Amino acid sequence: MRSYAEMKPADSPWLGEVPAHWELSRFRYEAMINRGQVDPREEPWSGMTLIAPNHIESNTGRIISVETAEEQGADSGKYLLEPGQLVYSKIRPALNKAAIAETQALCSADMYAMSFTDRVEPRFALYYVLARPFHTFATIISMRVKMPKVNREELADAPWPVPPLDEQRAIADYLDRETARIDTLIEEQQRLIEMLRERRWAVVERGVALLDWNTPLKSVATLIQTGPFGSQLKSGEYEDGGTSVINPSHMVAGEVVPDPRIAVSAEKAEQLARHRLEEDD
Repeated sequence: MRSYAEMKPADSPWLGEVPAHWELSRFRYEAMINRGQVDPREEPWSGMTLIAPNHIESNTGRIISVETAEEQGADSGKYLLEPGQLVYSKIRPALNKAAIAETQALCSADMYAMSFTDRVEPRFALYYVLARPFHTFATIISMRVKMPKVNREELADAPWPVPPLDEQRAIADYLDRETARIDTLIEEQQRLIEMLRERRWAVVERGVALLDWNTPLKSVATLIQTGPFGSQLKSGEYEDGGTSVINPSHMVAGEVVPDPRIAVSAEKAEQLARHRLEEDD
């Protein structure tokens, strides 16, 4: 990847400096957000893939799961997404979720489906949206409301660099190659980690096999109880950044791995104090 000898100020707190020959624009002049909704209960839309924020991996631009509108039980209006268009999560932009549609699909009202002028390479747009300048811009402006969200008017004012089109494609090609290489290394490391986990459990199982199994659990445990359930704690009471609630899915390879989105307020945590999980429990 070449470096640029001559730079210029972008007159934006988000971009700093850019190559001197790049044009500087705004999102409103380079992108168009889709309007008009369709009914996901009707054909052909019910059989189309419906993309929501939970179907996109943070920071990578990858769609990690595919479900149709019918499979998700969708019943409210959705936006139509054409192949090659970019879809961007306007809810909790700090999670940094965006992707390019490979086929015609639907997207939830929590996302923006957008196309670009002929001056913008969509792959370059995806990498720019995921990069730190745009991510920082979107995250900061979203914090002005209780539920972090980027509205159309704020998004329209986002700074947007416009390199020559052939340069945008060259940058996107380079990033495609390099991120694919990095992804391959990550997959190899994950396979190694999985092998080491299996070895760890084999060691634990061999060690446990030597224990005296005639000792009842109640003679060594000071307290055994279930967590809150039913009317005591409902999913609608979860909120980001509070006291973590531990579910079975948060126990991974013998460790507790909380999800910051599955948490409750301090007041609710106090109500459920008898279920509090202490260190070393």
